[in-house]
Amino acid sequence: ADPVLESWRWRHEEAVEGMGTLCMDKAEDGSLWFGGTGGITRYDGRTVTSIRFDDELLSAITHREEMPWVKALMSTGEGTVLALIGESLVSWSESGWKVIIQDVGQSVFFNSLVRGKDGSYWLQVREGLWQISRNLEEVSRIIHASRKSRVMSACIDQQGTVWVVRQITDDEVRLIGIPLKDGRPLAEL
Repeated sequence: ADPVLESWRWRHEEAVEGMGTLCMDKAEDGSLWFGGTGGITRYDGRTVTSIRFDDELLSAITHREEMPWVKALMSTGEGTVLALIGESLVSWSESGWKVIIQDVGQSVFFNSLVRGKDGSYWLQVREGLWQISRNLEEVSRIIHASRKSRVMSACIDQQGTVWVVRQITDDEVRLIGIPLKDGRPLAEL
């Protein structure tokens, strides 16, 4: 039987309704972070805390929508949340918003944020693959997709190799493994 069709198997959480949620992540403390239109939200099972985009952030990021939305989200476990908002990667902590990458290129709904074995962060968007240092200070573009190609997905295996699905043409898709040494790619792509 399909558990979604059997309502006794799940619970509807009214506390997070109406947020326009598009993505989510679980923090180390067990709380859930949600990204949606106009902000991010933390839910600890009892309390909902909404953090709206402020005017300073909106003027600093690249976005094509009147009110941008969060397309990928990751809790770092260090009191910081990374969020792909519009076409910008930003972080939020108690001290506020900070732009990490001002323009990552066109982003759509197949984006991902993953953490490497060395603690660095990897952002996959349609136009490329980015590596961000653990302290969020150093940024490297590892793959730059051409006008016709796309980076479709990314993940990291147990050995720390970064795997990317790259669409070259409508009929050609390649799986690319990027081995790392000391957290850096062994070869230029």
